[in-house]
Amino acid sequence: MSVTCCGRGAARFSRMNDETEAAKPNEGEDELYAEAKEYVGKQKALISYLGVYVVVNAALVVIWALSGGGYPWFVWTLLGMAIPLFFIVLDLVSARYGKNWEERRIREYMDKRDSGTSP
Repeated sequence: MSVTCCGRGAARFSRMNDETEAAKPNEGEDELYAEAKEYVGKQKALISYLGVYVVVNAALVVIWALSGGGYPWFVWTLLGMAIPLFFIVLDLVSARYGKNWEERRIREYMDKRDSGTSP
């Protein structure tokens, strides 16, 4: 690293840039981080929606019971709110097994065979 015109401040800045570049993850790690962050976000969405689902439907069952029972109208809300829940779970499962899942399983199998352990 050579500094020609700007003195010690430029050298310090250049050294800081070199350290910053060394601290950055490579592209593979960056892609893996983005994939993990997306997956965790989907898990968070599932947990949030599941909490809302339980609270809302429990409240409706209590209201139904306190109003004397009769026709179980709360079932329609249970079913209606279960549809988005199904798609959230489907999205989470597809994120887990969708992208390159087969390729990852093949690599795992090959690594196990190379290390001498049986799959």
